[in-house]
Amino acid sequence: MNGSALALAPWDDPCPQLQALCDLVAGRLAEGESQPKRTKDNQARFHRALIAVCGVSAIVATARVSDGEGYPVSFANGDYAGGPISIEHLRQLRKQMEGVGLLRVVGGFHDRGGMGGSRVTRLHPTEAFRELVQRAGVRSAHLARLQGDLVVMRGLRPSGPEPESVRASRLTLDRLNRLNSKHSLTLPDEVWDQIAAPWQPRGLDECPAPVEFRGINEANVSLRRIFKDGWDRGGRLYGGWWQNVPSKPRKRLLIDGCPTAELDFRALHPRILYARQGEEPEGDPYTLEEFEEVIRGQGKRTFNRIINGTWNKPNKSNPLNFVKEDKGTGRFQERARFRKYVAEFRKKHALISDSFGKGVGIQLQCVDSQIALEVIDAFLAMGEPIYPVHDSFIVRGVMRERLWSVMRESSFKILGVSVPVSGRLAIPCT
Repeated sequence: MNGSALALAPWDDPCPQLQALCDLVAGRLAEGESQPKRTKDNQARFHRALIAVCGVSAIVATARVSDGEGYPVSFANGDYAGGPISIEHLRQLRKQMEGVGLLRVVGGFHDRGGMGGSRVTRLHPTEAFRELVQRAGVRSAHLARLQGDLVVMRGLRPSGPEPESVRASRLTLDRLNRLNSKHSLTLPDEVWDQIAAPWQPRGLDECPAPVEFRGINEANVSLRRIFKDGWDRGGRLYGGWWQNVPSKPRKRLLIDGCPTAELDFRALHPRILYARQGEEPEGDPYTLEEFEEVIRGQGKRTFNRIINGTWNKPNKSNPLNFVKEDKGTGRFQERARFRKYVAEFRKKHALISDSFGKGVGIQLQCVDSQIALEVIDAFLAMGEPIYPVHDSFIVRGVMRERLWSVMRESSFKILGVSVPVSGRLAIPCT
């Protein structure tokens, strides 16, 4: 479904609390400018749009942690043509709710030149709206719902018809979202307090497109696949609130009140490239013996820059700029040391150097999403909840050993090699 990842979808079976919020908002709008007379059918469509706008605004208002960016919403005509929500009603609501002080709207624009400068409109609930949310008794748990379209294509390049494997993944995601909605994934209150102050959105440089609310709201329990400019580009799963929780607090996640385990594939993208050459890397792909003082995270970041970037002069001795993220403890103090590090890094991975500087990272995401779907399918067959974070997976603690086996088996099925797995142990549930 091209171009509609940020189009508002109807809110099926809204809970009484959300209905009460809509009634309060409708009353506030009636106090403002006079409302146009609508037919019974037109009033029903207007109310459908009202529920959608109130719902997403309430997601921001009830968020445990907010990125301050509001909720991105498309107001493009084509995203609603022939659909259940009228763009005219959405525009009326945007204007009226802003007029009575319930929303602050940061308008977007479309870059017709195709230079990537477009910006989506964002809705920011005001304090007045938050007061109505409290009066209606709306909590994040009331706002959980299944996603609309489970596969989204973004970008400007023609993508062609949806492949059979992608259509099959829709069924997997639908089953996963429905299964996980029957279970409870939570964090203790004290952990939320630890997250709020230093929190930053996770993985925004990796996501092919802005996807809904980027803060942390437990209402976001469903996942969808996001591609960009082709069915072999992207395809990772986005939308779950746990994906934005930093790794350390994620250790405290509970499934149905019981501790969890999280395992991840170790250095997955380098191993995908080596597997294509029929080889496996020696040692840790992200470390160099000659640079013991450099932390592993710097090595991972450097590798990602090498495979995600597009170089005009791929044979240049050092195509990476020395930026502020490369400086500091466990990194580098001077440019010359960094340049030598990059040169040795490229030499270490000479076998896969044909993939450097060509922007293949987004294609590797497609491969790792295929592995992730294999892992998910295995847990669905067991009726077990599973919460993916791209190349890592959160399960009930008692399922840790089974997850380890499934991940090894799934990577072998897709790559022909079993990728090493690492992760944390769970505290036994008593």
